[in-house]
Amino acid sequence: MKNSIYILFLLFAVSLNAQTFQQKDFSVGFPHEQPNQAVDILFGNSYINGWIEVDITGTYIYQNSVGIIKKLFQIGVSPSNFIWYPPTSRIVEAAGPILDNIYIGDIVWDPAINQYKLTIYHTSPNANPYNIRLTQHSAESTTISTAVLSNIYTNPLNGNNRHSVYYNDNVGIGVTDPKNKLDVNGTVHAKEVKVDMTGWADFVFEKDYHLPTLDEVEQHIHEKGHLPNIPNTKEVMKNGLSLGENQKLLLQKIEELTLYSIEQNKLNKEQSELLRQQIQINKTLEQRLQNLENNNQKN
Repeated sequence: MKNSIYILFLLFAVSLNAQTFQQKDFSVGFPHEQPNQAVDILFGNSYINGWIEVDITGTYIYQNSVGIIKKLFQIGVSPSNFIWYPPTSRIVEAAGPILDNIYIGDIVWDPAINQYKLTIYHTSPNANPYNIRLTQHSAESTTISTAVLSNIYTNPLNGNNRHSVYYNDNVGIGVTDPKNKLDVNGTVHAKEVKVDMTGWADFVFEKDYHLPTLDEVEQHIHEKGHLPNIPNTKEVMKNGLSLGENQKLLLQKIEELTLYSIEQNKLNKEQSELLRQQIQINKTLEQRLQNLENNNQKN
């Protein structure tokens, strides 16, 4: 009896796994000397629900197509435009020069052919062959079982388009091996950037802060070719520029300039007062001299 129950449980587990894990393989060979080619994975006009993984591998080392790209999609949509889970996707693995030749699009509805499709772009002029594997993690549909490849066609892709790579909890855009939490090879456009700081430059206003004299600053510039505590050109070109630290250093120099200006303003006031007193003395002497001349004339 126990053996029968165990066998039934095992059959149920195998059946469940078969429903939630499906794979389908394709091969595609793009033509030689024809860049900006594309091929579509056609999913049909049934609803798509769950996780779908697309793996593309290349093997031609001398044509720089070797490597792998894995993109994971989470989606819940139907042809009637009912969306119970907005489509999201991300690159979960990327390695090798294949990244320069292949770009994986997103799963979209194409009204021209009345079905869902996923476009794979090939930007290299070399005749590279690739293996494509679809893996579906879902028990609610058989999306990939009916998937087919379209014919190869020309569809130019912006050459600046690149993958987002997730590697060891780091994210890279336009790079294949991100070393930081976010590496971007390109321009970042944002309305606002906030940087958490561990300190700020207001220490310049503390009483024990040594404010360099302008003579010391001049000597440092003459000897080093840059302001004190500011990285030189060689350091910036090699290590880049830390946005937060650079802002702190710039503020430090602004605050130092403010102190110089305050001292210069005090000196100007003192000189103005001395000049006013000297003018008054001159007027007094001039008046006394005039009085003496007048007295001499009377005598």
